[in-house]
Order: sequence, then C-alpha cells, then structure tokens
Amino acid sequence: MAIRFNGDVLKLGADVLTAEANSVLDCANLLDQNFVCAVDSILHCSGRLVVSGVGKSGHVARKTAATFASTGTPAFLFTLVKRGMVTLEC
Repeated sequence: MAIRFNGDVLKLGADVLTAEANSVLDCANLLDQNFVCAVDSILHCSGRLVVSGVGKSGHVARKTAATFASTGTPAFLFTLVKRGMVTLEC
C-alpha cells in the first residue's frame, strides 16, 4: 500500500508535534517540591546513582545512567543480576 504525501499529511504531522509540545509544556505545571528533592538528592549523592527499569523503561534507564556517568555523576543500571552491588548509605 503506497502512502500519499499531500497537505493532509503535513497538517497531521504539525498537529501531532503541536499536541506533543503542549504535553511537554503541561509537565512544567506538575513540578513541585518532590522535583527539588530529587535534584538535590542526585547532586549530593556520595556514591553511585542507581537507575532502574524493565523492558522499554529499562532501555531508557540504561541511556539515562550512561548520560549521568558521561557527565560526571557515577551511575549504573540496576538489574536483578546486580542486586548484590547496592548498599544504602544514609
């Protein structure tokens, strides 16, 4: 089945991007003291930052851990295989 590209496809694309952009902007209204606490915890972490996920969220977690590690915050992906590596320090 061939896809026909015309003005309707451009409008659909623009509508999708607009809806997604609005959803991201709406997230700004959801930020509260919990966000501040999370940022503070990450900034003052004395060990490694633990990031976890399963399935697709595991793929995102792996990339997130890699980004933190590459920008100076030691981090790793937590999986059941690595469960013996984690200790809590309060």
